[in-house]
Amino acid sequence: MFTATYTIRLHDTDAAGVIYFAAVLRIAHDVYEQFLEAHGESIRATLEGRTLAYPVVHAEADYRRPIRLGDQLSIRLDATRAGEGSFTTRYTFSNGQGEIAAEASLVHAAVDVTSGRPVPLPDAMVRIIIDGHSAS
Repeated sequence: MFTATYTIRLHDTDAAGVIYFAAVLRIAHDVYEQFLEAHGESIRATLEGRTLAYPVVHAEADYRRPIRLGDQLSIRLDATRAGEGSFTTRYTFSNGQGEIAAEASLVHAAVDVTSGRPVPLPDAMVRIIIDGHSAS
């Protein structure tokens, strides 16, 4: 489990003043990046010298309560599954009253950058995602 906080900004909202539906997925991915960095995985280093990539191959979100400009959210990331070549992360967005405002799920696949083909999920990534341990 990993928790981050986020304050809803104007660019996160739509004309009705509530969170734009796609912003939940963007914020979830930001939390995923923070999670990796907290476990010693530099996103920049991964992109510069990468042989593997972990693109999102499935995304979904459910909206439980309105999320408005200025709302401060607590976002909890839980890794729910690590398979042979992919892993799933689940995000729970709670508002200032502790109510669940939104939930999201992202599935990432391990892919060879050169060929674009799926590859087995490296043990180091399984340790980070499931066990919450650094790859080193």
